[in-house]
Amino acid sequence: LILIIGVIIAFFLPVLIPKPADNYLYIYLLYILTLVTTITSYMMAYRKNIVSADQKNYVVTIIDCISYTIISLVQIYSLIHWKSYILYLILGIIKNIISSIVIYIYTKKRYRYLDNYSDVLIEKQIQNDIISEMKNIFVAKIGGVVFHGTDNIIISSILGSVKAGFLSNYTMITNILQNLIAQIFSSIQSTLGSIIHKKNSSFKEEELYQVLMVVAFIIGLFSFEGILFVLPNMIVSLFGQKFLLSDQVLYLLAINCLLMTLLQVPNQIFAIYKLYRYDKYIVMVSALFNIVISILLVFKIGIEGVLVGTTIALLIYLISRCLIVKYKVYSNIEYKFQVIS
Repeated sequence: LILIIGVIIAFFLPVLIPKPADNYLYIYLLYILTLVTTITSYMMAYRKNIVSADQKNYVVTIIDCISYTIISLVQIYSLIHWKSYILYLILGIIKNIISSIVIYIYTKKRYRYLDNYSDVLIEKQIQNDIISEMKNIFVAKIGGVVFHGTDNIIISSILGSVKAGFLSNYTMITNILQNLIAQIFSSIQSTLGSIIHKKNSSFKEEELYQVLMVVAFIIGLFSFEGILFVLPNMIVSLFGQKFLLSDQVLYLLAINCLLMTLLQVPNQIFAIYKLYRYDKYIVMVSALFNIVISILLVFKIGIEGVLVGTTIALLIYLISRCLIVKYKVYSNIEYKFQVIS
């Protein structure tokens, strides 16, 4: 499905990138390699889920970190000595393949008994439940992709690829930070799910949820301050003074990172309690809000306008998920962050 959608989008590259710095043949080659990198990241995903369900997600993390570190060093060397971005992308594909092979070998040995159930048929009702939940998650995830993946497209299409590149210098670093935070919270999902399904009292569960929300707020606050005070120095050190963007861009990126961090805990509860059916349309509406507001404001205030659209959509996303958790799971929950006082 990703391959088919990716190929269809390829026909619109001249619209998305109206004035590329290189010829379109080179742009198409980079796009195809990036698409293949995305597709190969899904290899052995079902086996990774087995490890995660067994509360051993740290194994996947270790394998990914080791392969990522080794390949990154090789990528840096290739960029310095051969200055080839194509080779850089090919090495990324190799990293995904190596990581998948290691995961396959590990799960094949550790969960050998699963091969005995290869011909077991799943009950029709369970199949229907799985398909129904997958549809809900799919809609929510598509909304998330539209939600997070449109900023650069809008900036590139309207303001040009150079402006998009300036912002990418910032988002490259903030995305690394957000991925690290997401990894922290996703690693506790199976453990949290186990605690919830073995619960003795709902009060302890609600208390755990509140503690995690406070932890998320503290982590988000540190991230907010880190982006404000450290990110500009990193941009100057890595790229140079001329690549700095306005303070407004910096504040908006910091706010968005904070909101994304606060979303982590409701996201885990959504996965555990299968709540995606309640907000799949809210996600799509917030994604549409993001696109419309960003396009309207980008003509008036530039990059800041696109980030404002993301901030407003994130607020809708966060508030709706928190309210759904409150009314569908924890009726006694109060969203008060004691750490503020």
